[in-house]
Amino acid sequence: MIKIPSVIKTSSTGDGPGITLKEIAERFKVHTANVAACNIYFQTIRMLNTHKYSNIDRDTFAKDFRNALSDIDLETPPTDAFIPDVDDGRMFRVNRLAKEYMAIKERVPLSLLEEVYGPANALVILCKHDPNELEKTYDDLFTYFCMFKYIDTIEILRLNMISNFTPMIEWIVENITIEDWKSYLIAKKPNPEKYASKCEDIFFNPDMAATFKFYTENPDPTVPEFDVVDLMMRIVTNMVVRHDIFLVLGVYLIISFAMGDFNNKKAEDSPCGKYVREVLSKI
Repeated sequence: MIKIPSVIKTSSTGDGPGITLKEIAERFKVHTANVAACNIYFQTIRMLNTHKYSNIDRDTFAKDFRNALSDIDLETPPTDAFIPDVDDGRMFRVNRLAKEYMAIKERVPLSLLEEVYGPANALVILCKHDPNELEKTYDDLFTYFCMFKYIDTIEILRLNMISNFTPMIEWIVENITIEDWKSYLIAKKPNPEKYASKCEDIFFNPDMAATFKFYTENPDPTVPEFDVVDLMMRIVTNMVVRHDIFLVLGVYLIISFAMGDFNNKKAEDSPCGKYVREVLSKI
């Protein structure tokens, strides 16, 4: 049995007080909230990818407007920024009263479009003669502005998930051996129902899919090949006490973090990379 101590001390905490299990539990709550947010942003991005642009496509936005609008803060929740609407073959309508929408209109007046593209530009002429086309242009700008902001936010949240749980990650790497894991994983047959109920809100599914693919389809011989989902299911299946869920999350974050080290050819000097290669891939 692997027992998580009431106070977690690692090489990073040194002679300090360490991190209590209660603090780890609070960080776990933050993690699940971040996962929920990532899922909302991801599902909204999928919906926005169906956007049939009117005048500004995604590539044009990225090239001509993304940097210019990047300092506008994202304040409106996705559920308020976009309104479900199946009329006219569209899945949503934009909320033209959103703060970001109003900021974009102020930042990109018609005069600026004319200055950037020239008075003879087809878009400028169209918007000059039809106010509705100018509004549609702002719809395009707002949609792609939010899409890129959501992508950036997901990446920030993913990094926060790892840094937030660093003490648990370090404790596992420094204290749990391959023998400990083999003695812990008594039940060999995974329990999918238990996995589904315990892990529904702790894994960001697109991230898990990418991690699974990385370790099962990577042609790099230095990357150990193993089934990440199967390993997670076996650990969950053998959970004994409530706090064992911290082991599940810690192991997954170790595996996820190590991906970057393998990609950057730094796994030999990475505690997480070495732990994946020498321990987790062999249990």
